[in-house]
Formats: sequence, C-alpha cells, structure tokens
Amino acid sequence: MQHLCLALLFRMPGAETFDDPLLDAMCDRLKKVLYAKGTYIVREGDPIDEMLFIVRGKLETISTHGGFFTTNFLNGGDFFGEELLPRSLEAQSSSLHPISTRTVRAITEVEAFALLAHDLKSLLSYHVHVWNPPCIKQLVQSLRFCSEKWSTWAACFIQAAWWRFLKRKRNVAIREAEDRLREAVGTLTTPAAANYASRFAINMLRVLSRNGGSQAGLPQRSWSPLPPKPTDLQLTL
Repeated sequence: MQHLCLALLFRMPGAETFDDPLLDAMCDRLKKVLYAKGTYIVREGDPIDEMLFIVRGKLETISTHGGFFTTNFLNGGDFFGEELLPRSLEAQSSSLHPISTRTVRAITEVEAFALLAHDLKSLLSYHVHVWNPPCIKQLVQSLRFCSEKWSTWAACFIQAAWWRFLKRKRNVAIREAEDRLREAVGTLTTPAAANYASRFAINMLRVLSRNGGSQAGLPQRSWSPLPPKPTDLQLTL
C-alpha cells in the first residue's frame, strides 16, 4: 500500500522536492474513496476540497474556462485537484479552497485516494520551513509549469506575438506593393495613362489596407487583450 501511495504522490508537480518525512505523512493522510459510474465529483465553479489520486477507473473532465470548451479523460495513475498545492503554500490566501475550472465526472466505477485540503495545508505548512532555497525554487518552477493561469497567459502571449508578426509581415507586403506600383506608373509614357494607373493603384492599396490581412490570407485578431501576467506564489516561510 505504501509503495502504491508513493507512486501516486510522485505524479504531483513538485513532488520531487518533497522529503521522505513529508511523503510518508501524506501517505498516512490519504483516504480510500469509491465513486459509482456517473457520479459528479466536482463541478465547474465549485470549491475544490481535495486532491484525488486515481487507482482504477476513468474520469471525464469538461471545462469552459476562458470561453474555450475543452474535454479530457483521467485514468489510473492520474490525479486532479492540483490547484490546492499553490493555495496551500501561499502566505496570504483568502480561502483554502480554490474554485474548480472544470467539471469532473466518473464514466466508470472509480477507485482512488483522496488528500483533503486541510490535511495538505497543515502538512506543507509544517514541512516547508526545513526546505532549502534550491528546493523552494524548483517547487515554484514546477507549480508554474502546471499552473492553469500561467498556461493561459503563455498561450495568449504566443498568440499576441504571432499576430504582431503577421501584422508586420502584412505591412511589409503592402509597402513592397506600393513600391512596385510606383515603379510601374513611372514607366508609363502618357500623362493620362499615368494618372489613371496612379488612381487605380491608390484605390487598390486603400482596399488592401482597410481589409487588413484578409486579402492576403492572413488571420484577423479575434481574441481578448493579453491578460495580466500571473504572480508567483509567496511561500509560507
């Protein structure tokens, strides 16, 4: 039983920084739970009060967080409720229970181990004082990597950077088109033809600029502005 619990705990982000006494204490606090098929374990918008480590069975997760519909499946060896880790380690926290950004439902009979929020908080608060700075830094980096807030911000940052690149590329293409049209107009011999070609070129460039990248096959920006950059957690040292 101890080996099974340790194997499940090591799936947590930052578990490699936990010392043996902390891991043993977590194993002692794990409670075996069973869920029938169709049971809703947590719903989006509800507080999370436990971390769940799945031993056997299959869960479905559904989220509409951030305006995006996403679905995923959890199987034996997976876990959820990782939002409790940073909340349990924060020095200033308005609530011990973070709000779930997804609905979790058992689609088969599920056997799992649960670690309650107040047990996790008490264990981490006691053991974090003996961690050295490199372990703390590694833990913060692991939690940042698995944080939904950081993942959302990173995705928005990449989208914004890609849109700026496309916009610069489009502007360069417009300037090059202007230069080519000016050169073509300059080769015309009669003033009337040159005047007609010049007005035609101006109108075409105006249409191209007004339509943005749609005429050039470039996507338009359709997402929200870049959200504020998340802050790293402040440990209860």
